[in-house]
Amino acid sequence: MEDYATTNSAASNYEIVTGFWTNWSRGLVFGQTLTLTRRDGDLLIAFIALFVTIVGTSFWRIVCFGLHTTFSTDSTRDGVYHQRQAILRNSANGASGLCRFASAMWAWRNRDSKPFRRIGPLIVFTTLFIFAFGVASGFSSKVSTGVGNEVLIQTPDFGISVGKNLTWAQTLKIWYPLYSRTVLSHSTYAQQCYTNDTSTANCNKYVKPRLDARIQRNASCPFDADMCKLPDQNVLLDTGLLDFNDDFGVNLPPKWRFQYRQTMHCAPIVTDGYKEAFPEKNETWYGDKERTWKKPAHTVYYYGQAPFENLTNATYEYQTDIPDMTVKLNTAPAFYSLGTRQVYGSNGTIIPESAFDPMPALRRPDADMVLVFLSANEIAYIGPVDDPWYSANAKYSQVKEYENEHPGKIWAYYRDEPASVLGCVIQKQICNPRMAEDKRCTPLGPTADLSQNLAAIVEGDGEAWWLKQLTKLLLVTLPELWDIINTLGSSSLSASFSLTNGVQAVLPSDQWQRDVERWHSIMMATLQGSAVEVAEGPSAPELRAELQKPTNSWEKALCRRQKILSTAHSNFSVFGLAFIFVTGGLAILVSWLLEPIIAFVQQRRKLDSYARLEWCANETLQLQRLAHEELGMGTWSKCDGDVPVTEKGERLAVLDLTDVTHPRLKARPMGWEEIVAQGPVGSTVETKDTGSSTERDDSSCKGGKGARVDVEEINSPLSSSASGSDDRLTLAEASSLSSSLDNRHIGNCRLEDGRDGM
Repeated sequence: MEDYATTNSAASNYEIVTGFWTNWSRGLVFGQTLTLTRRDGDLLIAFIALFVTIVGTSFWRIVCFGLHTTFSTDSTRDGVYHQRQAILRNSANGASGLCRFASAMWAWRNRDSKPFRRIGPLIVFTTLFIFAFGVASGFSSKVSTGVGNEVLIQTPDFGISVGKNLTWAQTLKIWYPLYSRTVLSHSTYAQQCYTNDTSTANCNKYVKPRLDARIQRNASCPFDADMCKLPDQNVLLDTGLLDFNDDFGVNLPPKWRFQYRQTMHCAPIVTDGYKEAFPEKNETWYGDKERTWKKPAHTVYYYGQAPFENLTNATYEYQTDIPDMTVKLNTAPAFYSLGTRQVYGSNGTIIPESAFDPMPALRRPDADMVLVFLSANEIAYIGPVDDPWYSANAKYSQVKEYENEHPGKIWAYYRDEPASVLGCVIQKQICNPRMAEDKRCTPLGPTADLSQNLAAIVEGDGEAWWLKQLTKLLLVTLPELWDIINTLGSSSLSASFSLTNGVQAVLPSDQWQRDVERWHSIMMATLQGSAVEVAEGPSAPELRAELQKPTNSWEKALCRRQKILSTAHSNFSVFGLAFIFVTGGLAILVSWLLEPIIAFVQQRRKLDSYARLEWCANETLQLQRLAHEELGMGTWSKCDGDVPVTEKGERLAVLDLTDVTHPRLKARPMGWEEIVAQGPVGSTVETKDTGSSTERDDSSCKGGKGARVDVEEINSPLSSSASGSDDRLTLAEASSLSSSLDNRHIGNCRLEDGRDGM
């Protein structure tokens, strides 16, 4: 049972699977999930709340039946006993029972009946019962909110495309702009969610708002010690083991789950002894035709030969001109310039496609390495900078002053070097948590070694296939640090957020570390986003044409494995729903069947049925029947059921409101036809327990026990007793009469005078 819906949340461009699915982050049992649209989810939540209310009522009836049976006795008891039994029998729910118990205890407070001891515990119990079900009702919403808002996405364009089949013109027109927008989007996400509060709406997209890393700010040099400006104040970022399921949102069962780790170790690199300044000179360009141009003064850095730049043994060069504030005032604002030289390691060697061949002191074939060259150009610093990468302690020769607007003088400073160098080493590894600890992970190494070392950490074709696909889709094609820096330029630096019109605010001495941490956060955001983008597929139609559609069940299953967050859908725990409905359904069923089952067992085994019949007699309609019957009104049947009935057309007693503060029941005045039917005035009508002149079965009840009713007295209330007292029954007397049930005939239960036993 699965459908597809479009969400209006952050995942508005994705098709969301609605129906039943397994969220493997929560396990096989607790991970069974039902995803509905928000509208349908709200309806289900409302139904659950209603159902829990019904279940609470059913539990209350079961408890009342148990308490009523426990308290039941055939000995004569006072009014507190009978009212307590009547409340237990007739309170519809805990709230109504609590109110009735409190009213009864208050009414009997000045009587010598110990109401506080006899009713007080029930009030405490009922209060706890109401509180317990109130808490249960609140926690019932956890069946939805406790599951979270992770949903599965599926699109027909699952996969990646790197534009290999595009022409160069198409690459420039389609691939590069799309790539740039993607990296910029990840950079924006990193700025919002890796530095600020992740509870904002913009951070509610991925299964985890951010991927945290352990940061060591006093790390050693990642190269030979004499190549680093700082011996032990370098930065090392370690992601630890990131789970493909819990961290990246790839919904995989435990048998196919893997982990990923990445480290980035960076340090400012010394330049003394590895650079050379050249003055302005004429250069000749030999292209389609010979051209001569004037090359400005520049500095060349030597860390290894860059074969693609045709610079012999040079690695990087940048112009050396000292900034001139006078000229700068008449030009565009300055920005930082960044250049990168990356090196790819593989199997203990350096890949020839690397941007340069590093010198031995910088060679790290066990990792990917990049040198980042920072040039501050004509940026004016409003204070000296001691940061080893941003170092700026030289004053401008001329400072423009605005005495009228801003009295005083502020010196501006410029860069110490044309380009400062920062080196970073990046290593990656994949782990299989199901393997033995010594065989669980690939060695920390460059990206190229990931694919080569996978076979050593898997067992079976299934694991091997899944790990190969995950590595290819999520890691091998992931943008590297140098790609991110070259795409974003100066906006990749956190220092750029305090740069205005070419004027840089004061920078701390650890500014370079903050930049490295920002780069790392962008890489992590890119890793999060790439997993979702693979599931979504490329947005450009030209790139979709390059996709290879799934060809087997395994590849098709891979298309349905990515989770994101959606606020436009509701998730429900199938286990929670089953627990609520099964437990609640059983409670409702027991409340319906408890009485008839007990009655059946008592009848079959001929057990004492007084408690059950008292439960029956204390029901509202039965209490009403008892009150009318004691006046001799009505020929009653079904007296041991829920609804007693009279013979057709019989009329019952009415209220005697002679004393409006003490209403009673009195016999209804008879019509002329009824008087004639009774016989001559002064005659009497005999009534017996066994019946009248008209035979009835034992399920009928008569008014009174062998009572003699004078026809002359029928139109008046009950006759006075021999002592002349008024024996008319009030409604309260009918329910709290000090009496016991006459159950000699089970179907003809009536009250017998409790005074006989006194």
